[in-house]
Amino acid sequence: MDDNTSEDLPPHSRLSAGCKLCYEGAKLVLFLTGLCHRDCWYCPLSQERKNRDVIYANEHLISSPEEMIRVAQRMSALGTGITGGEPFFFPDRLIEYAKALKKEFGPEHHIHLYTGMAPDKDIIRSITGFVDEIRFHPPGELWANLKETPFHQSIRFAKDAGLDVGIEVPSLSNIDDLKEYLPSIDFLNINELEWGDFNADEMRSRGYILRGDISNAVQGGWESAKNMADLPKVHWCSSDFKDRVQLRMRL
Repeated sequence: MDDNTSEDLPPHSRLSAGCKLCYEGAKLVLFLTGLCHRDCWYCPLSQERKNRDVIYANEHLISSPEEMIRVAQRMSALGTGITGGEPFFFPDRLIEYAKALKKEFGPEHHIHLYTGMAPDKDIIRSITGFVDEIRFHPPGELWANLKETPFHQSIRFAKDAGLDVGIEVPSLSNIDDLKEYLPSIDFLNINELEWGDFNADEMRSRGYILRGDISNAVQGGWESAKNMADLPKVHWCSSDFKDRVQLRMRL
């Protein structure tokens, strides 16, 4: 790939089951809460969501599983991605909403979950049967020695439970540190680093600039990831793709 291919997707066969449905515009995005135990400097959440206990189904503010189901029905969702904030901040809410989706749409409704935590075996067991795929977001400072962290144990618990297991992180400059960990997971999603309301000062302090006038993408994100992007199990997800396909299909 060259520098102009940051908008391109890898072969469809390299995508996880959750990503395939997202690629087709068939996934509901359930934002379960804006609360989180971490304070990542690159977090792209808006002021309306970050550090606030709000729930969104796609771009619709909701307060119940029933409202979520109606949004999913309107878009004929074939699956749901659960994100935040930190979904495990409210484990009972997570299970309630995931269970409602499976009850309404059946076991074939694919649910993937994004987390910045390293849940123990009991927590992993509690979501088994409701969540099909889990994506871990370990802090960047742990990437080089991930096997020596609690995340490695959580990943093993999730794989033993029969979940599809991956890592999803932004395109930071040390993304290559995850190369050695690829045999331990089913996939690695690299998201293009994005400029947001809350992270603008942090971006500036680190010397980042926007890639263009009409994009939230940060200059240099693709350059950090391109050495990894062609590896098996690795999927590059550009800011342009999210704007062009994901968001349009969810409105």
